[in-house]
Amino acid sequence: MMLERKRKNSADNILPKRVYRGKSKYEYHPAKGGSISICCLSSPPSVVWKEYHKILEKIEKNNT
Repeated sequence: MMLERKRKNSADNILPKRVYRGKSKYEYHPAKGGSISICCLSSPPSVVWKEYHKILEKIEKNNT
């Protein structure tokens, strides 16, 4: 079992797993590699979580 590391910026602890701040937007980094843009950095956390769940649903649909 692998332990999660602390985020460098403690303000980012509210972000979902595998979501990080990019230069101009939040990005989701799937385990298989690459990155998927979520929304701009000025978006509130609620929007980040909503878009994150949309991306996960889309990925799940493509896998089945």
